This record gives sequence, structure tokens and C-alpha cells, in this order.
Amino acid sequence: MYNNIGKRDILIFPKFDNMNIIDKIRNKYDRLATLVRPHITLAFPFKDVISDDDLINKLSFLLKNYSPFEVTFKGVSLYEDNYILLNCIKGAKNINTGLDISGGVSIVYQAKADEGTVISEEDLTKAKAVITKRLEAKNIFDYIVRTDSSSAQISVDIPAD
Repeated sequence: MYNNIGKRDILIFPKFDNMNIIDKIRNKYDRLATLVRPHITLAFPFKDVISDDDLINKLSFLLKNYSPFEVTFKGVSLYEDNYILLNCIKGAKNINTGLDISGGVSIVYQAKADEGTVISEEDLTKAKAVITKRLEAKNIFDYIVRTDSSSAQISVDIPAD
């Protein structure tokens, strides 16, 4: 069953002229059709501890060098877990794909505590700041660094160029 509790997505909700056809297809194939209206997913569910304002600032920073571009979709493809993907016939070269499609590096750091101590949220936040500083010192600005206090892990995703 789909579980997005404690996670967030980044979605666009465009207006389509043929919404009735889209709804018919989604109702047949998409298990989420009744939960969320037709959309384009920019980022699949991810966990984070970043505030909404910080996320908006981060996205604004990452997107500031991009200009609007036109895309045209025709037809659909079914993907794993019955995701319905629109087939892009115009503008695909302008779309940056994620790590799951285009490759890149994904690293998970496991924090280890000295005997008799516990890894705190503050410890993870400090380690995240060090990782972020090191990435940016190497002129790597397209990254995602997330902490998970329940597992004492820090994950870093860096898409391929």
C-alpha cells in the first residue's frame, strides 16, 4: 500500500483540456487516482527535516538559472508499481531526470556513537552542515542531503551531469 506519511513530494498540477480522458485512464490504472488529482511529479516522496521556507529557498537557488520551456506529451507508459508516465515528445532534452533515471551518486552515512552515548538530532544536523560545506567548496550545488534521526543516517544524492 502507498504510504507517504512523513514524506513530501514536489508536484505540478497543470490544467489539461482533456481532463475527462486523463481521469478515465487514471481510474483504470493509477491506484492514487482518488488521492491526488492529475499532476506531474518533480520529486518523488522523500523524507527531510527542512522547513518549507528553506525548501523554497533551496529550490529557488537551484532553479534560478533555468528558463521556462515548452513541453508536449503524447501517450502514456506504465512503469513499476503502476505509475503512469506521460511520453514527452517535445522538450524532453530540457527535462533533468532524477538519480533513479539519469544516474549519479547516492551515499548513506551511518553515524556511530561512542559507547554510552547516543547520536542526537543536533549531531546529525552538524554533520549535515559539514557535508554541505564540503560539497559547495567543490562547486557542487545540485545535491540533496537528508538526515534521519530514527536510524542515525545521513543520505547524500548528487545527480550526474
